[in-house]
Amino acid sequence: APAAPAAPSSSSPVVEHDSDGLDGATRELLETVHQVETEFLTRLGQLTSEKETIEAQLKEVEMAKSAESTEKANLQQLLESKEAEIVSLSSEKDQGVSQVQAAILRLRKLIE
Repeated sequence: APAAPAAPSSSSPVVEHDSDGLDGATRELLETVHQVETEFLTRLGQLTSEKETIEAQLKEVEMAKSAESTEKANLQQLLESKEAEIVSLSSEKDQGVSQVQAAILRLRKLIE
């Protein structure tokens, strides 16, 4: 008669396996790894989103700074243009005054 399979000895532990072949400790370890991975991916997503928000804000600040710099340059150019107009107008005024003075002198000569 064939020998019956040997029963597990009391010194070797009996490990129960689920239907997918995993024992309880392995399943618990896989669940922990999955939980840690999920938490990591969630945090990574949050940090990536925060980074993108900060980059967008930085770009806005740089654009505003650039626009401010451009506006400052435009105002500086406008100021220089107005100063040149004032110098030109002042010169015209001086010429006008000279012409009026010359006309007054001519009138005085005519009157005399």
